[in-house]
Amino acid sequence: MVNNLQLPVEIIACPISRESDGLAMSSRNARLNDEMRLAVPFIYRQLQLAAKNAPEMLAKDLELFVAKSFENYHSLRLEYFVVADGDTLQPIKGHITPNAYGFIAVFAGDIRLIDNIRLI
Repeated sequence: MVNNLQLPVEIIACPISRESDGLAMSSRNARLNDEMRLAVPFIYRQLQLAAKNAPEMLAKDLELFVAKSFENYHSLRLEYFVVADGDTLQPIKGHITPNAYGFIAVFAGDIRLIDNIRLI
C-alpha cells in the first residue's frame, strides 16, 4: 500500500515479541483462562512446523497440513492459515517462494489470536 500510494513512509520490520512458550504477546492474552493459556502455545508450534516443512510443499498443501493439525485439537478453532507473499500479502499459489509467510488466526473460545511466521 505504501508503494502503491507512494506514501512518504518507511516500514521497518521487527521481530514478534513472544512469551517464553512462543505465544505472540498481545493484550488479548490477558483474557485467556488457565485452560486456554495452556492450549495456545500449540499455535506457534504449528507455525514452526509449517516453516520447517515449507521448502518441500506447495502452498495449498502446507495450508491443508496446518488445517488438519487443528482438526483434533478441540481447545482451539482455526479461522485461517494462508501462505502469502510478505510484501504484497497476496496468497501464493503453487511453490512457496522466498519472502513467503504463514499467516494464522485462531479462536480460543471467543478470543481471536493472530500470528505469522516467515516460511522461507
